[in-house]
Amino acid sequence: MRVIWKLKTGENKKQKLTIRIYKARYLYIMLLLPFLYYVIFHYIPMYGITMAFKDYNPVKGILGSKWVGFKHFIAFFNDPRMPELFKNTLTIGIVSYLFSGWPNIILALLLNELNNGFFRKTVLTILNIPYYLSLVIVCGIAVNLLSPDGLVNILIERLGMERIFFIARPEWFIFIYITTGLWQSTGFGALIYLAILSSVSPELYDSASIEGAGRFQKMWYVSIPHVIPMFALSLILNIGSILGPSFEKILLLYTPSTYEVADVLSTYIYRRGLNGGEFSYGSAIGFFNSVLSLILILSTNFIVKRINKDFGI
Repeated sequence: MRVIWKLKTGENKKQKLTIRIYKARYLYIMLLLPFLYYVIFHYIPMYGITMAFKDYNPVKGILGSKWVGFKHFIAFFNDPRMPELFKNTLTIGIVSYLFSGWPNIILALLLNELNNGFFRKTVLTILNIPYYLSLVIVCGIAVNLLSPDGLVNILIERLGMERIFFIARPEWFIFIYITTGLWQSTGFGALIYLAILSSVSPELYDSASIEGAGRFQKMWYVSIPHVIPMFALSLILNIGSILGPSFEKILLLYTPSTYEVADVLSTYIYRRGLNGGEFSYGSAIGFFNSVLSLILILSTNFIVKRINKDFGI
């Protein structure tokens, strides 16, 4: 009897699962294309990781190429440029990481305090426009503004100072990289936090007012605690970017004169792996970089969960 009951229970569970899937069939159909996208363009190409352990020959293909083990990893560790590449990658990555998140929160808190809804929406719309621009356009605007004949240098000259070729000066590269990123993404980031703040019950603010809390106290004790979980999540997800600054942006902004501060692992992979035809060597560097990023993300998630288990993934 017990065996029959278990069989019937299993059949009932399968029937219930089938019914639930059928009821939500349109949602599953909508998920089909994204699912296929990730399978085709993200999971199947993972087989290419084996290139890092082979002497890849385009004629023989990945399967026919000779296995060489850790040869390319050892070559990278012995590369005289490795210390400089790691230093540049970590410098740009850490500075970018330090400026991620909190500008969005500050802007969201300020906009949340505005009583004029029309003005708030107008400001938010204007600040969101750069986010929808292509990175090529954003970097193109920056290069044109900061060129020797650009608007910034015209203003500098009218103030009685000499023109500066910002794009070709190594000391200005990180500043340009960070400011263009803030200009492009802060508005959209603030929109996410503003959506969280809009879900906060007005009764909490009313209760704080009754207790004698001022505007900044309500912001500190009511608003900020509601955005901290999202902020913690973004910190965990973005920690991997420390070892992976935006390759496209660096490629669009850097010049040979700024290689000493702007040349990072991803741009080095591009030059050696793609332009130089050393596909296996580039794959080895990329694989090593990905493993380090994964370790960073898992370690950060572990630390955050130890501090507060509700904030981790």
